[in-house]
Amino acid sequence: MGHVRALAVDPGSSTVFAGTAHDGVFRSSDGGLHWRPAGGLPDPAVNVLTAAASGLFEGSPSGLLVSHDRAQTWQAGHGIRGLSITSLAIDSQDPPRMYAFDGNRLFKSASRGAAWTRLPLPSSGAFMPSGPVAVHPDDPQHVELGAVSRIEHSDDGGHGWAEHFDARCIIPDQILVDPSDPDVVYTLGGLLPDGCGSGPNCFTYKFDHGQVSCLSDPAIDPEGVHLLAIAPANPGHLFAGIDKLYQSTDAGATWSVLSTALQPFVVLVDPVRSGRLYAASLLSGVRRSVDGGVTWQTSTGLPTKAPVLSLAIDPTHPSTLYASTAAAVYRSTDSGATWAPLGTGLEEVTVVEIKLDPIDPGILYAATFGGGVMMFRVGG
Repeated sequence: MGHVRALAVDPGSSTVFAGTAHDGVFRSSDGGLHWRPAGGLPDPAVNVLTAAASGLFEGSPSGLLVSHDRAQTWQAGHGIRGLSITSLAIDSQDPPRMYAFDGNRLFKSASRGAAWTRLPLPSSGAFMPSGPVAVHPDDPQHVELGAVSRIEHSDDGGHGWAEHFDARCIIPDQILVDPSDPDVVYTLGGLLPDGCGSGPNCFTYKFDHGQVSCLSDPAIDPEGVHLLAIAPANPGHLFAGIDKLYQSTDAGATWSVLSTALQPFVVLVDPVRSGRLYAASLLSGVRRSVDGGVTWQTSTGLPTKAPVLSLAIDPTHPSTLYASTAAAVYRSTDSGATWAPLGTGLEEVTVVEIKLDPIDPGILYAATFGGGVMMFRVGG
């Protein structure tokens, strides 16, 4: 048992609990002569420990947890509020399973964030998780996790892992799974220094049933296109961009310029209305196209100097969209023409990503730096 930070005595028995700085909570039933570790804590750093008739309460950098069975199991009744979440994924089960990655640890919730459990990471000694995490929209057991130089795959909802493919040049920052085929995966990332040795660099890979290739086009960038979106109704239709917006209609084999009017950071494809696209640029808000990206209209109501980092669309009411900046979430009810701020409570955190609950689109989740995963009731 490591350095003890807190002690608590169960008022209903002679059991003593000790919270440690790095090794979680230990339990003794003989007045402290012998100790054994308690399990189930998502964070082994214990800051405070309190025993009451209603349960044992533990505070850590991951938030407040409670145990009603003398530290046998724990529940994060207040979610994972203390963490800085770098990636959030939600599957299609009812209720949906949520995955949150904080740069080092992967958590899962089956209760819309009311309680979380920490998932095991791949056991390889060389494994260095980087995120992001992605889940197939129609196969909830299919989970992908980024690591330095490779992508890990789980086919049991994140409990067991195996290397999916080698992405030796990059630290992944985006993973897209083909919505029609879980064995087709795309990943984009920042290049590692000398990550490819003497071989060609590549920052965008495609994994297609065991075959790995660099998703590139010499006319755009021989080191890879910056893939941004897959059309849900037509997975062979891909969108990419940096200085311009590009498209591929043959699953990345060839590319063409779709628009020179914007430099997109995020692209969102309307899943219902054909030809309707939304694009967010770092300093020009959100634009909308109704003709497949040939022409674009600007929107009003978003701050002009706040980069839009994430977009989400209500699948049941596609005229309702959500956009996040670093410190606020906005909603549009007129297909992105105008926007208004939504909710409060984000003043002390940075919003990284937003996602709608796939079963109840009246719930919006925000992955944040410093505030864990936050939930908003936006309607429904």
